[in-house]
Amino acid sequence: MFAQTEICRTITDSGGDFLIVVKGNQGNLEEDIAGDFLPAFSPRQSA
Repeated sequence: MFAQTEICRTITDSGGDFLIVVKGNQGNLEEDIAGDFLPAFSPRQSA
């Protein structure tokens, strides 16, 4: 079975970087990740 974690580990072990696409059909994963990249204050967020 294909495992992205193995490929990502190989890339980072070699000093490289990677980018993984997260689609909206994977539960709350997209929202959880997006939350890590929002600024502390965003005018788009209501108080």
